[in-house]
Amino acid sequence: LTSTTTPYAVAGDESSYVSSSNVGSYWLDQETPTNCTAQRKGVVITAEYMSPTEKNGFFDKANADIYTARYVILAAGTGVAMMLGFIYLYILRIPGVLATVCWGLITLIEVCLLGVAYFSYDTSEKWKTDGVHTANEANFMLYVGYLFAGLGALWFCIICCLRKRIVLAIGIVKEACKAVARMPIITVYPVFQVLGAVIFLVPWCIYMVYLASAGDVKVDCICPSSMSSAYSSALTGGGTAESSCDSSGCFLYKSFTYTDDMKYAGLYMLFSWFWTSQFVIAAGQLVVAMSVSMWYFTRDKKTVGNGTFFKAAKTAMWYHLGTAAFGSLIIAIIKTIRVIISYLQHKFKNSKNFAIKALLCAIQCYMWCIEKCMKFLN
Repeated sequence: LTSTTTPYAVAGDESSYVSSSNVGSYWLDQETPTNCTAQRKGVVITAEYMSPTEKNGFFDKANADIYTARYVILAAGTGVAMMLGFIYLYILRIPGVLATVCWGLITLIEVCLLGVAYFSYDTSEKWKTDGVHTANEANFMLYVGYLFAGLGALWFCIICCLRKRIVLAIGIVKEACKAVARMPIITVYPVFQVLGAVIFLVPWCIYMVYLASAGDVKVDCICPSSMSSAYSSALTGGGTAESSCDSSGCFLYKSFTYTDDMKYAGLYMLFSWFWTSQFVIAAGQLVVAMSVSMWYFTRDKKTVGNGTFFKAAKTAMWYHLGTAAFGSLIIAIIKTIRVIISYLQHKFKNSKNFAIKALLCAIQCYMWCIEKCMKFLN
């Protein structure tokens, strides 16, 4: 340090300056150091300051900031975002824009792969003659160049094989942009889906909290080898596990134990969440799909508007909710089975029976594939 004093707390306050020769004793004498990112504010980070119940603490100030900027957050998070989204959809509808963006990104990836390959090859040739790098280092860069050249060739082959699918996807996105432009209410529909999920999630969380707290509390003690004898002596002397653990200097922790009925109830609650969440998603997919199909097969597109969306929603809710419920039931059953398999994998995590581990892993992979296929078929 070139100066004899350095501000560690409030800039401009000489009382907060400390001699550079006494820096070590300063930190020892202070209960908590001043936050270096807010020296001019003199903010001291303490446990009380970070407590959620502390007045004028971190959380109190954060909530006050959010409340002060609530209108800006609401406007930027909804109005501005929605406006930018519609502008983006309008731009994508311009002929040639979407195709240029897609094929431009595909070409850029190819150029990057080949560019890295050329850079690695050129670097390898320079390293062979610079007298600084070894032959192994030069060969390593050469192999890196070969690797990226191979990836570039593979990427080119994949694009050639999928070119028709890419063109089809571009056309679908264009039609989707047109459909959303004619029925802008579709962009608001996910809000109602989230609202429906939240309405179910609130009582579900309350039930889960009550169920989680219904278990019996079990007190356990973890002792290092040097303290285990002291804990055993205190425990045999008539003390409880909690008092013996504290007196012997060991680590006390508490856990819940549940009966089989409680575990089955938790599994049922998890299944109900899977079924309800998948049902909300399936109902939304039905409404959007029916809205877009009605728009697509209408000859006079000028007659299509938000009213078409409400008509599609009415039809889907009145005639097709059973389809959504049945499809979501299948997905919920598969997800529940995967949870059970994950539980068994956790139980056998420390087991030395590798055959069971491999079998459970294979079943989990199989069920994952089944879930993806069923989602597509539904």
